[in-house]
Amino acid sequence: MTRIDRVMKAMEEQGITQMLVSDPVSVFYMTGIKVEPGERFYGMLLRKDGDHVLFVNHLFGIPEEVKFRKVWYSDTEPVMDYVKEYVEQSAVLGVDKDLKARFLLPLMEGRETEQFVNASLAVDLTRGIKDKEEQEKMRAASVVNDQAMERLKGLVREGVTEKEIADRLLGIYLELGGEDFSFSPIVSFGANAADPHHMPDNTTLRSGDVVLFDVGYCSDMTRTFCYRQVTARNREIYELVRRANEAAIAKIKPGVPLCELDRTARDIITEAGYGEYFNHRLGHFIGLSEHEYGDVSLANERAAEPGMIFSIEPGIYLAGETGKVHSFEFIDSNINIYNKNLMLNPDLSKNITLVKRPLWESSTMKLYTITQGAASHVSFVPLEDGASEFTSISIDDYVRDNDIPKIDFIKLDIEGSEIPTLKGAQETIKKFKPKLAICVYHRKEDLWEIPILLKSFVPEYKLFLNHYTLHSGETVLFATA
Repeated sequence: MTRIDRVMKAMEEQGITQMLVSDPVSVFYMTGIKVEPGERFYGMLLRKDGDHVLFVNHLFGIPEEVKFRKVWYSDTEPVMDYVKEYVEQSAVLGVDKDLKARFLLPLMEGRETEQFVNASLAVDLTRGIKDKEEQEKMRAASVVNDQAMERLKGLVREGVTEKEIADRLLGIYLELGGEDFSFSPIVSFGANAADPHHMPDNTTLRSGDVVLFDVGYCSDMTRTFCYRQVTARNREIYELVRRANEAAIAKIKPGVPLCELDRTARDIITEAGYGEYFNHRLGHFIGLSEHEYGDVSLANERAAEPGMIFSIEPGIYLAGETGKVHSFEFIDSNINIYNKNLMLNPDLSKNITLVKRPLWESSTMKLYTITQGAASHVSFVPLEDGASEFTSISIDDYVRDNDIPKIDFIKLDIEGSEIPTLKGAQETIKKFKPKLAICVYHRKEDLWEIPILLKSFVPEYKLFLNHYTLHSGETVLFATA
């Protein structure tokens, strides 16, 4: 039985005699013809009488020997009028979930058929059961992924960036006989590994970092490593996730509900106290696309069948657990607010360090302040009795003196002292290229002087403005590398 025959049988079970399929991947699945139509219409009308019709723009080449009826159209022709000519008006028309409204609405407005129904499952469920040829191709794709993963491990070295490794991956696949990615590769170091869909950036690898690779060539494979050394905590999490993964895989056999696979892995992680950190389904179906219809989740009671191919990928995501915030504040009234906030969020106390020194270009500047709430006064010259004296600190000196291995983000809102502080953070910014959020509303000159300064530090910074307060005048400059 051909793939089209299997889809037609599924349509018959739904009581449908005709269906318009517009998903290019599904058309390829049934015909072997690969077209990427972009914004143009490309579709296949499946008909009970077997006279199936392909609607194709002249821009795309279709071999003449293709056995299906072909209807060609140009960009200036009303293609949906051509579709109407082949639709049986007295019968229900099934359409797939990918049919765009601008193509569907002309059919509906013209009342070209008795009724329209979403018939996607006729194709989706058929694609979900892989035939022998597909199974062999998926095995071959997994072998390529295994080989690519071994080569990726060889690229891991201290100081390398996520982006540098990701940029090498396509060349590795091509050398192994591949053609392209099935999705953009995910390479994550350190805290970034807690983001399941992190996109590679300029984060550099350091000893002790967790390293996560999520790559695919008509498959989807995630691997997690620890570089050079592994903490007891990371080893515990790794082994727990591995145990959940292997337990779910061991339970797979025909007839077992897919939700039971999810429950098996989830129960192991939950019993260990990490259930809230396993925040996604256990897996998804894979095939011509890296994410196909169907999943392995608590909501899917469908039974496993021979030919199904799906991922088993439990995870524990402890975002922020190992990160630290260094907060610089020296005005007493502001410190009181800080302490009240910390009392409301006691779990954060171990991750936040309060530094009671003002930020500046150097670590020698003397500042004097009188605390008066929002009207607190700061001066570079001694004030009357009762004023407090502080010595400034630069971000570069603080990072160096405290041997901080990585800086991910810097936010500055320091009443017009942003430029001196940025000058005192030049070394840190150049080295780590952190994301930045800099207030630029205290001095009008900041609107152009700060962007120029940041670009002199890191030319590849991308800059944009936005307002993140109730006051439209309080503008923030964001920078990402």
